[in-house]
Amino acid sequence: MIPLHDDNPTEITPILTIAFIVACTLVFLYQVSLPEESGRLFILRYGAIPAAVFVREMALRGMRVEAKQEDAG
Repeated sequence: MIPLHDDNPTEITPILTIAFIVACTLVFLYQVSLPEESGRLFILRYGAIPAAVFVREMALRGMRVEAKQEDAG
């Protein structure tokens, strides 16, 4: 269940949270408005591919990245 209110109200407006939600909504609407092929290119260009991010992070930390090899015999 999503909470509708809180027992300890805050006095400040969550400006950063609202800005983040608006930015994500605008990017989503832009992405949906693109033709199929352009949408795929948009995702490939600006989307984060977890494997690429993880390997890049490991390389920056100086860790060796080895591919898993299966025994042939």
